[in-house]
Amino acid sequence: PMEKTYVRARELARVALRMDPRSAEAHAAMGISEDVPETRGAAREEFRKAVALDPSYASAHQWYGSSLLLDGRAREGLAELRLAAQLDPVSPAALSWLSDAAYLARQYPSAVSYAREGIDLVPARADLYMALGLAYEGEQNYAAAERAYRKLAAVCPGCRPEADALLAHAYA
Repeated sequence: PMEKTYVRARELARVALRMDPRSAEAHAAMGISEDVPETRGAAREEFRKAVALDPSYASAHQWYGSSLLLDGRAREGLAELRLAAQLDPVSPAALSWLSDAAYLARQYPSAVSYAREGIDLVPARADLYMALGLAYEGEQNYAAAERAYRKLAAVCPGCRPEADALLAHAYA
């Protein structure tokens, strides 16, 4: 169960922090273990510590940016995610989150571009096709959105119900 997983992750992050309180990785791990709605503020504080300790740690910027994004702070999240992608330009996860952030900031051409970059790196990554389809819908390019959602269903058979719902939305 996820609750037990997060509890265990927090325990292990505490051990890592006791071993080295100046470890950016340990602070980022603590942030990940706390990045749930009830403790997202504490998670962001841990991510801030991680990036202060190691400004070139791309994953910490990515996780901080995604946490900001999940908290409705799209512009701030977009800035952190851009930095993460600059630090690690071949991270499909950073590109996926960056596409989501650009979409939420209504920067649809950028969202399409980021999703396409990620798909070029990992053609079977389902979240990138969802991001791509949403961005195309934002541009009112419904034919392209349909293709993206059909590809989502093809690369992720378990995502078929979600792809169908997204297709229905595009058709509407």
